[in-house]
This record gives sequence, structure tokens and C-alpha cells, in this order.
Amino acid sequence: LATDILLSFPPVETITEIELIATPSEETTDPVTIEVTTNAEEVLEMKWLPGEKEIVDFANDAGTIINENKFEVTENGIYTVYVLDNKEVATVKSIKIENIKEKEKPPVENPAPTPTTPEPKPEPTKPEPKPSTPVKSNLLPNTASPVYNYLAIGSSLVLAGFFVMTVQNRRRKEEV
Repeated sequence: LATDILLSFPPVETITEIELIATPSEETTDPVTIEVTTNAEEVLEMKWLPGEKEIVDFANDAGTIINENKFEVTENGIYTVYVLDNKEVATVKSIKIENIKEKEKPPVENPAPTPTTPEPKPEPTKPEPKPSTPVKSNLLPNTASPVYNYLAIGSSLVLAGFFVMTVQNRRRKEEV
């Protein structure tokens, strides 16, 4: 009877797990390959992005598609992998890569000096002596603005208009 009850429940869905393996694991100057394995029955989408990311960061086609369950990186840092399975369940997992060394540059040999004409040295200029006390000037700074001129002209025109209008009104009244 107890086994009948257990069999009547639907099977518990397993959470999609991601495992990331970086090779080589020792220090290298070559790119590091990150291999992705998952327990998903069928993978609909698998992508990666540099940095520690969340599921929402992979929206709108963000990320680089992973082919053959592996990708290469050439710089140290954190990389995040996104997996979408056939049940529409998305999962992310990050891995930190710290074993990539910069390639040592070969020492540059000094080429044989080529004969060149020496550039003429510029003559040193003597700095102008600075006055010990500030020079006083009767000039005002140039901060004037034409706004007040326009205001005066406009006010004059308005007053002239009122004057002409009152003169015309008086003439009309006298004619009547």
C-alpha cells in the first residue's frame, strides 16, 4: 500500500546543474578552454558572457553561443555560462580564471645607429619678470551686455506709441 502512494506522485523534477572545467589548470600563456557539462536532458541554448552575470543578463540574445560544449578565453577573470533546457528552465554558473600569464615579449635588440643630422636645439627663452605688485588699471572689465540698451530703446518706443495714441484720440474728440 505504501509503494502505491509513492508511485502515484509525479516524479520530482531535477534542477539543471552546470559543471565548468578549465583546462589547463596550471599557469599558461595560451588560451584556457572551459568545458561545460550539464545534467539537462536536452539543451535548447548555451551561452557565455564575461563577468559574474545573472539569468536576466542573457535576455535579448546577449551572450556568445557555446558550440560543442566548450569555449576559449584569453584573459583572466570571471566568466558566466547560461543553459536553457527543454523544460524552459534557465540556469547560470560562473567560473574564475586566474592562470593566464601575459606572454613575455622578446627583448628588442638595439639596431645599429643610423647617421642622422642632429636637430638644432631651441634657444632657451628668458622668462618675463613678474611684477611684484599688481598693475592697477583704470579700465573696467568687458562685462557689458546690450540688454539695458535694448530695454531703453523699447521703453522709448512704447512711450512714443502712447504719446501718438493720446494725440490721435484728442484730435478725434475735437473733430466730433
